[in-house]
Amino acid sequence: MTECAPQDAGLRQLRASLERLSWPAERQLSHLQSLQVDVDELALEFDDAFRLVCGKVTKGRLPRLAVEATQPIDDILDRMANAGAEIWRSDALEDSPEWAELRAQSSQALEALEPLVG
Repeated sequence: MTECAPQDAGLRQLRASLERLSWPAERQLSHLQSLQVDVDELALEFDDAFRLVCGKVTKGRLPRLAVEATQPIDDILDRMANAGAEIWRSDALEDSPEWAELRAQSSQALEALEPLVG
């Protein structure tokens, strides 16, 4: 069994990304405006962290749970990426069922990762 330290940078980055994905739309929009970035930045942040963690899992440095808990988020974001530009607008962030599903799945992933990230 692979042990991981709660201070693993990849897991911290993944947790932070999942937290932002689970926030209510208003908070997400405020965060994005403060950074002066577009809505897709939320997906890009997750993708960076997810790919880093996947690599560590493949090399045996982190347990499979890290990927198993977050793969559904990656799947949702893949579907959203193929849905067209409208899904990446501010009003879609607030109103679309895809974003609501993403928030719910992100919250579940945070709970599942709790034993790894503390």
